Order: sequence, then C-alpha cells, then structure tokens
Amino acid sequence: ERASALRSGCPGRMTMSFGPRPSFEYLPLAGELGIRLHAGSIAEILRQAALSWSAILLSEQRQSGPEYLRVIELEAPDRAGLLVAWMNELLKLAKRDRWIPSRIEVHEATETHLRATAWGPVLEHAPTLGDAATRHGLRFDAQCGGFEAEVLLDA
Repeated sequence: ERASALRSGCPGRMTMSFGPRPSFEYLPLAGELGIRLHAGSIAEILRQAALSWSAILLSEQRQSGPEYLRVIELEAPDRAGLLVAWMNELLKLAKRDRWIPSRIEVHEATETHLRATAWGPVLEHAPTLGDAATRHGLRFDAQCGGFEAEVLLDA
C-alpha cells in the first residue's frame, strides 16, 4: 500500500495515475464567468481553457464558412500570467476577427511560453461575452500529479 502511494508521487494516494483527467467547469459568479481547469500539464490546462471558452461561444451562434488555422505564440512572466495572456488573446481574436478555436494543438508550453496551432470557424457576429481575463481571483497551482487553475472573465 505504501509502495503504491510512493509510486503515485502523492502521499496517501493509491493510484498509478499520471495526472488528473483534463476537464473544465464553469463557476457561477455575479458579473463574471469563472472557469476551473484540471489537467496533468501546463499545455493541457491551456488547451482546456481555450475549449471552455469555445464551448460557450460556439453554442451561442451559427458558424459561417470553413475553419481557419491560426498559429499563436505568447510569452508571460509566469504560468498564471500565461493563462491570462492566452485567454485575452482568444478574446481579442473573437472580438476583432469573430474567430473561435474549435480544435487546439499545443506544441510547446512552459511556465512562461506557449506555442499552439488552432483551427476554428468565423462566427456571424462578434461575441459579447467577456471583456478580459484578469489576475483577480486567478490561480494556477501545481498539484499532486498535475495542475489546477481558476480564471475569471469579466462579463
């Protein structure tokens, strides 16, 4: 039993898991949209963040035309800043170009750098949800076997 817990890298945890299953959930907050993310890597947290945002926007309105490819590369001082920069880049692309990623491939993600390729449709109308992701209420923590993050979008 102790050997199993040691193999997992988490005291008291009896599993051979290689990190939490990637997921996201929405947090009901007044005037903001909160998103809680779970994953085994920084790359997967960033991917889940984009998918959580896309799930809302792509369900709200019709898409027009084919999917378009975007290569996105960002730098930030730390992983929490990288999450905010990523969400704000996606918001900017949504508002300016009406483009929303529906598929994301993260090629490189470190504590301070992201390089990803994303494919997505152009929406008929620019989305109205969210002005910016902020550091208010932000957390991006390493946990046993993975990461958990929470980010808020001003509604």
